[in-house]
Amino acid sequence: MTPRGGTGMNTAIQDAYDLGWRLAWVLRGWATAELLDSYEVVRRPVGLHQVQRAGQADGARRDADDALPWDLNGRVAHRWIQSGRGLISTLDLMTEGLTLFAGPDEARWTSVDLETRAPHRTHSLNGSDALALNVSPTGARLFGPDAREIAAWQDFDEYLRTAPAAPWLR
Repeated sequence: MTPRGGTGMNTAIQDAYDLGWRLAWVLRGWATAELLDSYEVVRRPVGLHQVQRAGQADGARRDADDALPWDLNGRVAHRWIQSGRGLISTLDLMTEGLTLFAGPDEARWTSVDLETRAPHRTHSLNGSDALALNVSPTGARLFGPDAREIAAWQDFDEYLRTAPAAPWLR
């Protein structure tokens, strides 16, 4: 990649972080080795996009509609939400384990057992935050430490039918 726009370094940092948490999870016994197999599936399209972008004369200049999906790459968007710790960014709620954002109309999410060795924390959202984060009122979205979505459910019954969220979580 050319140095234009800093895409090479940004991509390398994101690659290292993604690989790092995956290795840590497998070594801690929180996930099976299958988790490592998904690294290339997630990161290769980003790398290819950045290489193509860096080779274009106007590659560093993109409008938000084009750049944002690649920059987020499936990660939860930043949003200020009310939590037990006060006003906090959704990104600051990510942990080294799993983070579950639950809709306001289903109490069972607060005590759900995700049937995984990885630690998890649940955050119940109010109606407007749930809407902004694409969480149905009775549903939930599950994120890994990289803030990338692992699974989403429209309601608790769908979760019961489809668990586990990913085969490598057991």
